Amino acid sequence: MPNPTPIVWKLDDNAINTAIYYACNKVHHSVDRANMNPRAITERLDDKVMGDIATMSVAAYLQSKGVVVYLYDAHRTDNFHDPDPGWDVAYCMGNVTTPFQNPRALPNSITLSVRSSRIPKADGDDITTSIKKRDFKIFAYPSRSLEMCISADIETQVYYKLSSSQLSKEDVSEALVLDCIRNPANCLEIRRRLRVDERYGESYLTAWNTKKGIIEYSKTLRQPVWASFHQGFEKRMWIAPLREGYSFEELTQARLDKAYTER
Repeated sequence: MPNPTPIVWKLDDNAINTAIYYACNKVHHSVDRANMNPRAITERLDDKVMGDIATMSVAAYLQSKGVVVYLYDAHRTDNFHDPDPGWDVAYCMGNVTTPFQNPRALPNSITLSVRSSRIPKADGDDITTSIKKRDFKIFAYPSRSLEMCISADIETQVYYKLSSSQLSKEDVSEALVLDCIRNPANCLEIRRRLRVDERYGESYLTAWNTKKGIIEYSKTLRQPVWASFHQGFEKRMWIAPLREGYSFEELTQARLDKAYTER
């Protein structure tokens, strides 16, 4: 099977503003994983913005292909206080758009998790190299199997160029975050201060794979987990190669329907 072919995606203005608004609402209600390096408000919010722009990008791409998607953050009823249900975007069989009583558990649906990351420095900002060498970003939590660590039916991976997306002297205050939450129009100041358009305006929709496919590949490995270190902190990750996945061009309504029947 050939390596997945990445798609360069640019998100529109309204979607970027919405992503920033969602990120501000989440930043004080998210719990960091164990052994994560400490982060100030600017870095914590920036990480959320990066992830939410990735989620909005995957949703926008699917919509551009005629797939009706259900964005969890757009329908959640918890005021952003609770952890998400383990997925970010859903497709309901037959492109159903009817509102659901419980937005965390949709009937007859395929759920997608959107993972986002910067291209590792060693890859020289070359997304093709990352596809050959890197994995879907699935954390290996203590005492949890791979099946338990994958909470969506489909994993997707979005990358940003390291050279343009790193956080440097950008600064955001708690007051600005609260202003954005009170009035989404105020999020434009955060967009400016974080230089969101420069840093996250363009992303790579890199690859996707089903939960079933990732687990089946993992069973062929003698050692299915590897350790990564950042600023002296360790994180353990499952080996789930991007090269074993599929191109986003193949993520069509027909493939989603098939994934539903085969899970």
